[in-house]
Amino acid sequence: HEFDSEGQSGITFFTYAINAIEDVAMTVPGGLCLAGYNNVSEKVFPPRLDHIVFTTEEHEMIELAIAKLFHIPPIPEFKKGGILRPLLKTLLASLLQHLPQMEKDFNGSEHQLTRKIWNAMRGCK
Repeated sequence: HEFDSEGQSGITFFTYAINAIEDVAMTVPGGLCLAGYNNVSEKVFPPRLDHIVFTTEEHEMIELAIAKLFHIPPIPEFKKGGILRPLLKTLLASLLQHLPQMEKDFNGSEHQLTRKIWNAMRGCK
Protein backbone atom coordinates (compact mmCIF):
# COMPACT_ATOMS: atom_id res chain seq x y z
CA HIS A 1 0.00 0.00 0.00
CA GLU A 2 1.05 3.56 -0.66
CA PHE A 3 0.31 5.96 2.19
CA ASP A 4 -0.22 9.69 2.04
CA SER A 5 1.31 12.22 4.45
CA GLU A 6 -1.31 11.40 7.10
CA GLY A 7 -0.77 7.65 6.91
CA GLN A 8 -3.96 6.97 4.96
CA SER A 9 -3.95 4.37 2.24
CA GLY A 10 -6.00 5.18 -0.83
CA ILE A 11 -5.93 1.52 -1.86
CA THR A 12 -7.34 0.43 1.50
CA PHE A 13 -10.13 2.99 1.27
CA PHE A 14 -10.95 1.93 -2.29
CA THR A 15 -11.11 -1.72 -1.21
CA TYR A 16 -13.32 -0.72 1.72
CA ALA A 17 -15.66 1.25 -0.56
CA ILE A 18 -16.06 -1.68 -2.98
CA ASN A 19 -16.83 -4.04 -0.09
CA ALA A 20 -19.32 -1.54 1.33
CA ILE A 21 -21.32 -1.77 -1.88
CA GLU A 22 -21.37 -5.56 -1.72
CA ASP A 23 -21.97 -6.10 2.02
CA VAL A 24 -23.18 -3.02 3.88
CA ALA A 25 -23.68 -4.72 7.26
CA MET A 26 -20.10 -5.95 7.44
CA THR A 27 -18.67 -2.49 6.77
CA VAL A 28 -20.53 -0.44 9.38
CA PRO A 29 -17.70 -0.62 11.97
CA GLY A 30 -15.19 0.35 9.29
CA GLY A 31 -17.34 3.31 8.27
CA LEU A 32 -17.57 4.47 11.86
CA CYS A 33 -13.82 4.13 12.24
CA LEU A 34 -13.19 6.15 9.06
CA ALA A 35 -15.62 8.80 10.36
CA GLY A 36 -13.53 9.18 13.50
CA TYR A 37 -15.59 7.33 16.11
CA ASN A 38 -13.41 5.88 18.88
CA ASN A 39 -15.82 3.15 19.96
CA VAL A 40 -17.11 1.47 16.81
CA SER A 41 -19.39 -0.87 18.75
CA GLU A 42 -21.30 2.06 20.28
CA LYS A 43 -24.62 2.83 18.60
CA VAL A 44 -24.75 5.99 16.52
CA PHE A 45 -28.04 7.80 16.03
CA PRO A 46 -28.47 10.49 13.39
CA PRO A 47 -30.13 13.72 14.50
CA ARG A 48 -33.88 13.81 13.88
CA LEU A 49 -36.62 16.37 13.59
CA ASP A 50 -39.55 13.97 13.38
CA HIS A 51 -39.72 13.33 17.13
CA ILE A 52 -40.54 17.04 17.72
CA VAL A 53 -44.19 18.02 17.56
CA PHE A 54 -44.54 20.85 15.04
CA THR A 55 -47.56 22.85 13.97
CA THR A 56 -48.58 22.73 10.32
CA GLU A 57 -46.99 26.14 9.80
CA GLU A 58 -43.73 24.94 11.35
CA HIS A 59 -43.71 21.86 9.08
CA GLU A 60 -44.08 24.18 6.11
CA MET A 61 -41.17 26.28 7.41
CA ILE A 62 -39.00 23.16 7.66
CA GLU A 63 -39.87 22.21 4.08
CA LEU A 64 -39.02 25.74 2.95
CA ALA A 65 -35.67 25.62 4.78
CA ILE A 66 -34.88 22.30 3.08
CA ALA A 67 -35.72 23.82 -0.31
CA LYS A 68 -33.50 26.85 0.38
CA LEU A 69 -30.52 24.88 1.70
CA PHE A 70 -30.33 21.86 -0.60
CA HIS A 71 -30.36 21.35 -4.33
CA ILE A 72 -32.95 18.58 -4.43
CA PRO A 73 -32.80 16.29 -7.47
CA PRO A 74 -36.12 16.20 -9.35
CA ILE A 75 -36.81 12.54 -8.65
CA PRO A 76 -39.90 11.11 -6.94
CA GLU A 77 -37.93 9.63 -4.04
CA PHE A 78 -36.99 13.14 -2.80
CA LYS A 79 -40.46 14.66 -3.17
CA LYS A 80 -42.81 14.96 -0.19
CA GLY A 81 -43.83 11.45 0.79
CA GLY A 82 -40.88 9.92 -1.11
CA ILE A 83 -38.70 7.29 0.53
CA LEU A 84 -35.63 9.60 0.55
CA ARG A 85 -37.43 12.69 1.91
CA PRO A 86 -36.51 11.79 5.53
CA LEU A 87 -32.84 12.00 4.49
CA LEU A 88 -33.26 15.71 3.74
CA LYS A 89 -34.78 16.26 7.20
CA THR A 90 -31.85 14.39 8.75
CA LEU A 91 -29.41 16.59 6.82
CA LEU A 92 -31.19 19.71 8.09
CA ALA A 93 -31.20 18.37 11.65
CA SER A 94 -27.47 17.63 11.39
CA LEU A 95 -26.71 21.13 10.14
CA LEU A 96 -28.70 22.65 12.99
CA GLN A 97 -27.10 20.33 15.54
CA HIS A 98 -23.60 21.29 14.44
CA LEU A 99 -24.28 24.98 13.77
CA PRO A 100 -22.93 26.24 17.13
CA GLN A 101 -19.66 24.33 16.64
CA MET A 102 -19.39 25.51 13.02
CA GLU A 103 -19.76 29.10 14.22
CA LYS A 104 -16.93 28.53 16.70
CA ASP A 105 -14.75 26.84 14.07
CA PHE A 106 -15.45 29.50 11.43
CA ASN A 107 -15.24 32.52 13.77
CA GLY A 108 -18.91 33.46 13.89
CA SER A 109 -21.82 33.58 11.52
CA GLU A 110 -20.04 35.44 8.72
CA HIS A 111 -18.69 32.27 7.11
CA GLN A 112 -20.39 31.37 3.83
CA LEU A 113 -21.83 28.11 5.15
CA THR A 114 -23.14 29.43 8.47
CA ARG A 115 -24.54 32.53 6.76
CA LYS A 116 -26.42 30.34 4.27
CA ILE A 117 -27.97 28.30 7.10
CA TRP A 118 -29.05 31.41 9.01
CA ASN A 119 -30.42 33.11 5.90
CA ALA A 120 -32.43 30.01 4.99
CA MET A 121 -33.86 29.73 8.50
CA ARG A 122 -34.70 33.46 8.72
CA GLY A 123 -36.30 33.36 5.28
CA CYS A 124 -38.81 30.75 6.43
CA LYS A 125 -40.71 33.10 8.75
